[in-house]
Amino acid sequence: MPTKDPRVNIVLDKATRDALAALAAARAMTLSSTAADLIRDALEVQEDVYFSRLAAARREEKCASVTHELAWKPKPKRR
Repeated sequence: MPTKDPRVNIVLDKATRDALAALAAARAMTLSSTAADLIRDALEVQEDVYFSRLAAARREEKCASVTHELAWKPKPKRR
C-alpha cells in the first residue's frame, strides 16, 4: 500500500521486537503504527526535558521578570 509519509527502517533485537509485537497485539495495532506512536511519545519526552533544562537555566539567571498580564498584553497595531 503506497504512502506519502517517509519510511524509516530499523533493526531490532529479538526481545525488543517481541515486546513491540506484544504491545501492538494488545492495542490491536500494526507493528509500524505502534512503533510510530512510541517514537512520537519519546520525542515529546525529549522536548519536555529540553524545555525543563531551559527553564531551570533561566530561573538561575538573575533577569527581570515579566508578569503574565504583560506577556500576553496585545501589542498596539502599527499604522
